Amino acid sequence: MRTIIVVVILFIITSTVSFAFQNEPDGFRGIKWGTDIGDLPRMEYLRDYITDFGGIKIYINKEDELKIGDAAVSEIKYYFWKNKFYKVSASTNDLLNSGTLQHSCIDNFGDQVDFVASAYVWRGLVTKIMVTNPDYNGGLFLMESVYMINKLSPLERQRDSERASKGW
Repeated sequence: MRTIIVVVILFIITSTVSFAFQNEPDGFRGIKWGTDIGDLPRMEYLRDYITDFGGIKIYINKEDELKIGDAAVSEIKYYFWKNKFYKVSASTNDLLNSGTLQHSCIDNFGDQVDFVASAYVWRGLVTKIMVTNPDYNGGLFLMESVYMINKLSPLERQRDSERASKGW
């Protein structure tokens, strides 16, 4: 009986731990998920992100070093929903930097990843990270708050349901 209890406890612990990955961040470059845009004076408004449910704005930080790890990136965009930081994206313009970006992510976050549609995906309890496979046209890096994405998901499902009922 005692052995069964120990096995069950170990299973629960290992299944919980498996959702985390090494060095899982709680934001990007010192900005925690959920930080209000009003608390970030260095951010410069770029544009609205068009969605059916609105409220998403994209900003850039003019003082950003355009590097992630050893990879040079062409841009870094910060996404805010209802003025709260929830996602960051960056892109590269060539094969060398897209490969370097992918390797920098593996070095930092570990090699325990999911492979989804030619991308590496790290799924944590707090943060989800995605980096595309190296490509001659460049690569894409996305990092987003799991909590905020879970709040957005019902809105996206509702939008998709409404579109389906109208026949697109």
